[in-house]
Amino acid sequence: MIVGEPIYLACLVPVAAGTYALPAGRPRQLFLLAVSYAYYLTFPIAFFAILLAISSLTYVGGLLLESASKGPRAGPLLTLLIALAFAPLVFFKYLLPLMTTTPHAEGANWQLTMAQIVLPIGLSFYTFAAVGYLIDVYLGVVRAERNPVQVALFTGFFPYVTAGPIPRTTDVMPQLELRGRFEADRTMQGVREILLGVVMKFWIADSLAVPSAEAYANLTHAIPLEKLVATLLFAFQIYADFAGYSLIAIGSARLLGIDVPDNFQQPYLSQSLAEFWRRWHISLVKWLRDYVFNPISIRWRRQQRIAIPLGMILTLVLVGIWHGAGWGFLVFGALHGVMLAVAYFTKSRRDRVIAAVGVPNFVVVPGRIIITFAIVALSLVLIRAQTLTEALYVYREIFSSRLVDELQHLFSAHPDAFTYIHLRDNITNIALIAALVAGDVFARTKLQLARLPAALQGTLYAACVLSILYQVISQGAPRVFVYFQF
Repeated sequence: MIVGEPIYLACLVPVAAGTYALPAGRPRQLFLLAVSYAYYLTFPIAFFAILLAISSLTYVGGLLLESASKGPRAGPLLTLLIALAFAPLVFFKYLLPLMTTTPHAEGANWQLTMAQIVLPIGLSFYTFAAVGYLIDVYLGVVRAERNPVQVALFTGFFPYVTAGPIPRTTDVMPQLELRGRFEADRTMQGVREILLGVVMKFWIADSLAVPSAEAYANLTHAIPLEKLVATLLFAFQIYADFAGYSLIAIGSARLLGIDVPDNFQQPYLSQSLAEFWRRWHISLVKWLRDYVFNPISIRWRRQQRIAIPLGMILTLVLVGIWHGAGWGFLVFGALHGVMLAVAYFTKSRRDRVIAAVGVPNFVVVPGRIIITFAIVALSLVLIRAQTLTEALYVYREIFSSRLVDELQHLFSAHPDAFTYIHLRDNITNIALIAALVAGDVFARTKLQLARLPAALQGTLYAACVLSILYQVISQGAPRVFVYFQF
């Protein structure tokens, strides 16, 4: 059962009602833990054993670390616990594909299809949550939790267990005492987040998935312009997919009295790569910042010209390979890390040049947004292509003179100009992307849905409900979920 599907949404209402009907504290914890485990058991039962093992390790490990109290055994104990926590992730996500596939000289991706090897659902997310908790206990940021039910709920809470956001100890663990009262405003906010997430995931992301997948499945027959359009569609698809899911998860948690931090904040309106990575998959990037980048910076604080670029590159490499065990993911992360490091050291110089030239701000801001988006979208070819060889082929096509000719033909008055990229068939996709961008612009300007005219709110809510009904009645509705493979 995927978060956001009709059966999930239908079950969410009685779960929320049952939660608030129970006494605060342990009864609610036991109830939500039972619901969370029942939800997780809708996936292959073998995955459940791994979740239980990680949850048990988290609870026992936290108590052991606190008893060690930073003595001589604390460091080695933490290292051992982190190694044990990461062992299933490393095995299923990296070692198993390597053992069951043969790398090819032309740069094979090494990542198997989901039909060949199935990564335990949510393994990356609850593993990172568990390791973050253990490190926080070791550093003394939080005390070890004595309640095993609360720790189990922290690692296995059903709204975010399958695909995030990654919960942080200081943000979520105290709330899992579940002593809050029902609040109508909180409930309505959660409903709005769920409905918006449904539209983003099941209307926009799944609709954009089809033409993008068709083009990448037939690269040799697609013209360069079609490859470019497919790449741009994938960029918006993957954003709407994960941001939509995150909103559904965040809204679901809010209905149950748990505030989970945002996971996306209009990343495609960023004016730089650094800003983009502060707004994209925020829970993962913050986790890596706190537990990878910052320790490197502190360790090498006297050599910041080395520590900062090294930390950036390593952090982004980890972001890349977190998404998959393939060369494309590694190169994607390394490329972004290098670009971040270069941008960091050249920012002041670039700003001086722009100021000296006298470029007006109304040109600089949209220009930076477009350039940043173009860099991100084009780099996603490394993730979308099956191999590095295929990715290089797409790049050669996109940056060829043929693309220039096709663009000139597209915007000419020639009678068959619209036959390129089946433009008439893509009007719906263009409208969906425009709606997505408009929504981000409104969000960036702090326009709240609750403040919109009642008629407009009603229209948006109706669109969300229609999206849910479409899933119920349509046998041919796409069922694509990009981040389940990560």
